[in-house]
Amino acid sequence: MKRTLLRGRPLFVAGAGLCLSAFFGCSDGAKVTVTPVPTATDAGLDAPTTPIEEEKDAGVDAEVPYQGPAPYDGGPMAPLGVLDLGAVAADAPVSFEVPAGTLGFHVMVTSTSASESLAVRSVQAPSGAFFMQNATPTGGDHPTSETLIGTTATAQVPQNAFSGESVEAGTWKVVFTGGTGMRGKIQLQTTPDGVFHGGILNLNVYLPGGLTLGSGKSISAAAAWARPEVKDRITAFFAAIYELYGLRNGTVRFFDVPAKYLSVSDQELGTLFKETKVAPQGQALNIFLSEVDDQSAWWGVAAGIPGAANTPGNDQSGLALASVPQAPPEMEGYVLAHEAGHFLGLNHTTEFQGGIADPLPDTPRCTTIDDGNLEACPDFTNIMFPSGAAQAPVVSSAFQRRVIHGSPIFRAFTTGTAAAFAGRTTAFDYGRLFGHPGVALSRAERLVLAGSCGNARPVVRDADRVELARISGGLRGVARRLLARSALRDAP
Repeated sequence: MKRTLLRGRPLFVAGAGLCLSAFFGCSDGAKVTVTPVPTATDAGLDAPTTPIEEEKDAGVDAEVPYQGPAPYDGGPMAPLGVLDLGAVAADAPVSFEVPAGTLGFHVMVTSTSASESLAVRSVQAPSGAFFMQNATPTGGDHPTSETLIGTTATAQVPQNAFSGESVEAGTWKVVFTGGTGMRGKIQLQTTPDGVFHGGILNLNVYLPGGLTLGSGKSISAAAAWARPEVKDRITAFFAAIYELYGLRNGTVRFFDVPAKYLSVSDQELGTLFKETKVAPQGQALNIFLSEVDDQSAWWGVAAGIPGAANTPGNDQSGLALASVPQAPPEMEGYVLAHEAGHFLGLNHTTEFQGGIADPLPDTPRCTTIDDGNLEACPDFTNIMFPSGAAQAPVVSSAFQRRVIHGSPIFRAFTTGTAAAFAGRTTAFDYGRLFGHPGVALSRAERLVLAGSCGNARPVVRDADRVELARISGGLRGVARRLLARSALRDAP
């Protein structure tokens, strides 16, 4: 079964202000549709579905106004290629065409019934080389393309040691495994010359009822950008993704969601991410802001590596921050940048318990990470180390940026020179999270910080347990999780 990408002639939308391009739906057959090339101020979000061949102005979605900074004007932006594979069968190779100039592509399979076996099992290039086998990127040592919740699995190319500007053009093959009623979709990030020229990242930000972010006053979507508690975090996030990944700020839209998500448990994540159903279709990253409580097991969490890109209403369609009162907005902006790295395809450089690592050759592996002396790890300053931006200079690697630039989440510029990558040069004061600003973290506090991303599992020694039990402040829920897991590990 072979699908072919049909590249439509670009559309340009004239006029000042916010111009929304259409993100066109696809049929079950071989036809692929693409978004038109917009003006520099285009937000990249959906208008009503219209066939690309008609080349009609997509119009403006007046029902979802945006707030935030004006989108960065970097010139024309490339269309997103979208290929609906339709119904797919388990263990049956599906062929599709990748055009020249493709920076990368995202693969997603969904199932009508939850299944632990749902996965993007393999991805094979026209040359015969595998970019993924057994749901694991080639060169990796652990699967990342199995389902997180049971109904969605994702993969991305490149997600491993691929150094070319664009991926190989031609007929690729993908194999899925899993449940019933499976459907597949490919999204392709392209530029005319296959070179990354920069781009903008649109945000959809979700605010639960009663959210205050430490201000004592509730924050609603209608006035969110006027509140410094929100504005400063989003501004810091945009600064971080520019420094680390070369992406500029796009539009920011805010949405109110039910107050029950003011604090979020692991069990609620799938339901939480389905709240993205209120957002328009299009290229955007979904961020949920919540608040930490005594039961919070994480500071930040992403719905996949990669997540379900540009799929509002999906249970793996976003990332979440459990805001810590003691954390300044700039610090939490970098927590969001770390989680965005996951959602756009990046693993931790090194994982705990066994030292498994990402498949990238320019991110060193820490073979002693389970010893607890995290500062001695050669990847300690990388944004994707489990503890994130723990020590300056905070950096990303060339291969990490190459993975990010293959994601379909952002809007890619078609011309210009990509920014140089500097990273953060000053350190955050993480001592303030634990009640001692200006004082270095203890070993147990470092473990808590490193364990605050999703469900990272640093090794806890007997000597750590007393101090972990005494941890106070916003990350005490993480400390309790580490204690509970260490008790389970030691149980007979």
